[in-house]
Amino acid sequence: MIIEYNKNKLLSWIDFFTTKDLEKSINKLIGGNIIMPKVIDKYKRFVADEKEMSAYNERDTFLYGQAAMLQYEREAGKKEGIEIGIQQGIEKGIEKGYKESQTNIAKEMKKENMNIDVISRITGLSIDDIKSL
Repeated sequence: MIIEYNKNKLLSWIDFFTTKDLEKSINKLIGGNIIMPKVIDKYKRFVADEKEMSAYNERDTFLYGQAAMLQYEREAGKKEGIEIGIQQGIEKGIEKGYKESQTNIAKEMKKENMNIDVISRITGLSIDDIKSL
């Protein structure tokens, strides 16, 4: 495995960030990448320092909270958008149904040879619309 590390230093970094037991992997990591001894030393000092680890954990908790809040807001936004879309669809459906109803009434009135001005006043349709029926 060290030979592979020498060909591709990225492999040692991948192992460093994904290893479950750093102590077991130290020799392999150090042998494969000349920067790893410094990295491991810095890492050990970092995790040994309670103040730094506390700050890290606080930041990690903050970021987790931000991600959770963003997810909640995203879901709330989707729900609101769906509700608005449904409401708009209902309104358009009512409007279309009303216009169709008025058109049907105007057609029947026209069949009965009623005055176009009267039909327009009763149905709210324009005279041109009534003539085209």
